[in-house]
Amino acid sequence: MTIFAFHVADACLHVFASPALALQHCSAAEVSAQVWLFFAEDGSPLRVEQGLEGMRFLRPWASCSSCSLAQLLPYVRTLEGQAGVETLDALRRRFGAELA
Repeated sequence: MTIFAFHVADACLHVFASPALALQHCSAAEVSAQVWLFFAEDGSPLRVEQGLEGMRFLRPWASCSSCSLAQLLPYVRTLEGQAGVETLDALRRRFGAELA
């Protein structure tokens, strides 16, 4: 399952092969400060939850105020990662994102 993680300060979209890899890469302090925004493979928003014994996991964000990956893509400057993801332009086409 591909996970997209947007680093707000760097305007960089990171691509991870799994939720666990995404959460390992992103520090708990930065996640708490909302420096990272997470998205599922289909572009839907994800939120970080804290489980038992401090374990973090991603789950669908149910709020209608959260943005989708398509809404965010115009602001992405760079793409880093793996998991067979195409170029940034191809992602924008795939999600129908307009350039800002």
